[in-house]
Amino acid sequence: MLNGLRADECMEKFGVTEDDLYDVRQTSDVANIDSCYWGCYFRKIGFLNDKGQFDLNNFQTTTKTLMRSFSRRLEKLLKKCEYVKNETVTDGEAGCERGTLFAVCFAKNDPPFIRNTI
Repeated sequence: MLNGLRADECMEKFGVTEDDLYDVRQTSDVANIDSCYWGCYFRKIGFLNDKGQFDLNNFQTTTKTLMRSFSRRLEKLLKKCEYVKNETVTDGEAGCERGTLFAVCFAKNDPPFIRNTI
């Protein structure tokens, strides 16, 4: 959960339960959750645009409001995961694969961050 931002709509749409998210928080293993959940979630927080692409400007605007306490940490994390925006995906504008790639990168580079933001 991102400072109170819930993705209940994404959870319902892709069959993700509170227990699933709890498991991710405990293990940082994002692979056990439907990849389209991650696409939906990252769209909700402004990280991916409608075309499933990384949208740095929108995300920075969103995070200034929602994540003041995480801003420096997030900037470092974004730099580490910036390569994801150029990765080839096969789902076009759906954003499922790219959302999962970001979730994996976040979990790998800062496990506590992903635990505290979903």
